[in-house]
Amino acid sequence: MEHSIESRILNRTVTFSRPGQSYVYVDLNGHSGTLGQQLCEGGYLSGFTVSYWGNDEAGFRRLCQRWYRAYVRNSRFANLRRELALLEQGTDARWRPVLLGNDATPRAD
Repeated sequence: MEHSIESRILNRTVTFSRPGQSYVYVDLNGHSGTLGQQLCEGGYLSGFTVSYWGNDEAGFRRLCQRWYRAYVRNSRFANLRRELALLEQGTDARWRPVLLGNDATPRAD
């Protein structure tokens, strides 16, 4: 089962897949299927894994969209924290996306 989202934030297509019976993966690291990153609750990439056992495409699509919205919300919060820290240091803090690493912390570019 597969679902794709055209991400304006990441400026590319993000593909979700369920290659087996239950675990759902996303290609945020550039790899699809089981080489991708496994979805975890709350829009994170680590923690309690997200499973989808059904065969309903609409249900799978809703799960993927809900996770993606939470992921973007978490990433924007990470960017806001980064920008505030830069402003406190007196550094120019222009917004740019920072993907969350596996430990849900901003990843260095």
